[in-house]
Amino acid sequence: MDQSLDLDKITTKEPDNHKVDKILRESGNDPRNLEATCSRVSTEEGTRIIEKLAEKNYLDSILIRPRRLTYSFGPQHPVGAGFINQTSKPAEKELGWTDKVGTKTNFSVSASVSASVMGLFTASITASFGMEWSKEKTFSDSFKIMLDPGEYGWLTRRGMMCTAEVDLIFPRTPTMAALMMRGAVWPATIEGYAGNDGRPDSWITGHSQKIDPSLLSAFDEDSLQQFVQSEPDGLLLNTPVPLEVPVAV
Repeated sequence: MDQSLDLDKITTKEPDNHKVDKILRESGNDPRNLEATCSRVSTEEGTRIIEKLAEKNYLDSILIRPRRLTYSFGPQHPVGAGFINQTSKPAEKELGWTDKVGTKTNFSVSASVSASVMGLFTASITASFGMEWSKEKTFSDSFKIMLDPGEYGWLTRRGMMCTAEVDLIFPRTPTMAALMMRGAVWPATIEGYAGNDGRPDSWITGHSQKIDPSLLSAFDEDSLQQFVQSEPDGLLLNTPVPLEVPVAV
């Protein structure tokens, strides 16, 4: 991997909102001055509005206007399996890993409403950024790690994440006047995966620590069968972090 990469760098992509802005203008709302026709409400109040709109089958009236999309690496977290080198020589071990990335929002709606809102959101990302948002994506690969005799090794991953800052807008129109005196606009944040900014999707780091293999005897047979698989050159632990095994001193 390119060690010169800045893992803490945040890059930003600006949207092209001409499609959603055209819809807003046609409904009598100025996208440059939404407060003239819409009340800016909190995320909590916006969530309540979404549920009310769902009850009246008005969800399709919500417009999503992206403000920006940022790319950054997420926090480091363990992935894959661990391995203890039980040979008398340093050994290179290739460890496989799998990591699933979902979508998180700063608001919560009922399950019956969530799919419809996410559908509106993914369509807006495609329209304003020309990219596809993955509701859920799984990454898999392997990574080689060098371990000295008696060392335990495991992997961590930092994954490329995208954060979309958007305004959810329920514009006031003549047909909606009976429901709301004014339209409403509220902020939302959605985090997940929508490609990368030229940096890799995954940054894998190998870790190692010295462990006294005899200390594994502290686990009963059922635990060993569940978590540990014996291999010719050592023990493969089906968990990415030590099972509370004391570090050798």
